[in-house]
Amino acid sequence: MPCPAKISCLFRHACILVLCAAASFAYAGQEEDSNLLAMARQGNLSLLNKMVDLGASLNAIDRHGNNAVLMAVEGGQYAMLRYLLDRNVSPNARGGSGFTPLGHAVMRGNRQYFRLLLDKGASPDEPTANGESPLHLAVRFKRPDMLAALLAAGARPDPVDLQGISPLVAAIQVGDDAMFNALIAANADVNRKDREQRTPLYWALFERRETMALALLDRGTLLDEPVYGYRPLRWARVMEMYAAAATMDSSGALE
Repeated sequence: MPCPAKISCLFRHACILVLCAAASFAYAGQEEDSNLLAMARQGNLSLLNKMVDLGASLNAIDRHGNNAVLMAVEGGQYAMLRYLLDRNVSPNARGGSGFTPLGHAVMRGNRQYFRLLLDKGASPDEPTANGESPLHLAVRFKRPDMLAALLAAGARPDPVDLQGISPLVAAIQVGDDAMFNALIAANADVNRKDREQRTPLYWALFERRETMALALLDRGTLLDEPVYGYRPLRWARVMEMYAAAATMDSSGALE
């Protein structure tokens, strides 16, 4: 009769061999994915197709969350990008850089890639790792045509980043009247507070953007919301925004 200890030892060895084989297979799969993504970044369509013929997946994702579409955008490979999108590879991956493909296109001002990604279903709302939506990026990098296209594609006008900053506040911070007005026209929330409870009106007064402050007042922004202990009327006087102060005075605002 076989020795129980010997059977137990053989069983342990068999388990170890199975685990090693599984680990080897997983490693090979990861290496295959990395190679395919490298081909997407280089725009090497011939080699990429050969890898797919050998069993690699166009939908491969590496351990950082990168996929082939993201790599094609980062590598500046338009033909590869179109090829992948035509085969329904996701346009919404957010990889190691923290940016989506659409975010990359906005940041770089690459309108050809931007238009293709939107047309192929890229989300106009998918944020970066810092919570910045494509609208935030369009404002920060001063891309008014992209902002208009994102809004036309159904982008929400009021997303906030990790600090609670909305695209409207971002437009105030960079001092871009055209994008500010576009967001106002898209019904952006004129009372949305950031994480420190600062309102768009506070930001307009603090940044001395009187035209923007007057537009917010015309939109019915709240006049009794204190920021750092001061109501908007007090901030307007402190920042010497006399037209805004006069408008608030005439509305019966309290200091």
